[in-house]
Amino acid sequence: GVTPTTYKAGEFCMAGVFEGEGEWDGKEMKEGEAIAVMCEPCMSEVLCSNLLLAFRGFAGNEIEGDERSFGTNNVVLLGDKDADGKVNFDEFKAGVDDYVKKVFDFLDSDGDGSLDEGVSIKSLSAKFFLQVLDEAFLFFDVNQDDIMSVEDAPLRAFRDRNDDGKISLREVFGVSLINLPAPLYRLYATLDKDKNEK
Repeated sequence: GVTPTTYKAGEFCMAGVFEGEGEWDGKEMKEGEAIAVMCEPCMSEVLCSNLLLAFRGFAGNEIEGDERSFGTNNVVLLGDKDADGKVNFDEFKAGVDDYVKKVFDFLDSDGDGSLDEGVSIKSLSAKFFLQVLDEAFLFFDVNQDDIMSVEDAPLRAFRDRNDDGKISLREVFGVSLINLPAPLYRLYATLDKDKNEK
């Protein structure tokens, strides 16, 4: 019948009670017996299991950059460690683990590997938020030109209303930039000193 297989620690679970299908349906274990079943160790960890659910939200077993699927190019840009143009679950998890470690290390002010009792979101400094902005910039700068612009958006995200071959911020927002709410316009004017929309 079945070809014997050797599994490494963490690749199987031991079950004294088991519900299955087919020949395993209703099968009772005798005293002292157990069944070794293939399992997903990640499912026993809160962060890992939720990451796995998020990862499975993408089509297939890998994430490939696709203009039609928002965010996939960004994930591949930052998560593709083996430079194959795809991100598998291990790469995806490693990327998230890296971000979690950065946040933890920032909150672990004395570097002892544990968070002190007084640590809270209220204790985060401007330095932390600047680091978050830097990471967000790296994520959204898909063409890696060190400029955040509509050119980083997926091709079909915005419509070229005047057919000039370029997508302007006016076309993105649907109004002239001066007509944006004052706080947004001030932010734009602060970030884009020469008003070239880059």
